[in-house]
Amino acid sequence: MSYKKYLKGISLFSISAVLISAFVVQAYAGNYTSTDPDKNSNFDRDAAYSYADDWYDGYNEDDYYDAGLDCTNFASQVLHEGGMPTASISSYEDINGWRPHSGTWENAHYFRHYWGNVNDVGKNKAYSYTIYTKTSALNNFYNDFYLPLYQGDVIQYATSSGDTVHSQVIYDWDSYGNMRIAQHTDNDIYDLEDYISSTSRYYVFRYQIKNGS
Repeated sequence: MSYKKYLKGISLFSISAVLISAFVVQAYAGNYTSTDPDKNSNFDRDAAYSYADDWYDGYNEDDYYDAGLDCTNFASQVLHEGGMPTASISSYEDINGWRPHSGTWENAHYFRHYWGNVNDVGKNKAYSYTIYTKTSALNNFYNDFYLPLYQGDVIQYATSSGDTVHSQVIYDWDSYGNMRIAQHTDNDIYDLEDYISSTSRYYVFRYQIKNGS
């Protein structure tokens, strides 16, 4: 390899590294905690759990609907049954509201815009929204990640490009004290740590709907 080609290769590598670094910083933007400790204090975790328990393995089409890839629709139903109010929207893509048959209700990425944010663009309707990589979530699972979570809180996942693709709700704890999640699409109950370990998704988003239990 000539010296010129070597320098060109180093230059391209450096540029690529800078671009990758800039993307990762951008993808991590958005951690949020409300200054109001009582935000969403009316959220009823018992009611949210009861609904998740009734419908994690089925579809409540009398009161709601089956959205097909139903994970975010199910999570929204749980939040609504826990007392979170709907808000009207001007179009399906409008991130300023939340109701059935809207993007923020049934689409994982729009949901993230409403309850959290995407690179600081969003409504941050949850009390707290925190971004992790899969690796950082697992490395900090017992000393940070799961500690503030209670029934009805939400977990989401995204690809390495930041596309949000899946939603779950905190369900309960098993007899060993392990936190479990409920979800649709693959309608079932899973161990949260095991699920994160097994997923191929790159990012994990943690939503506290309200502060504490």
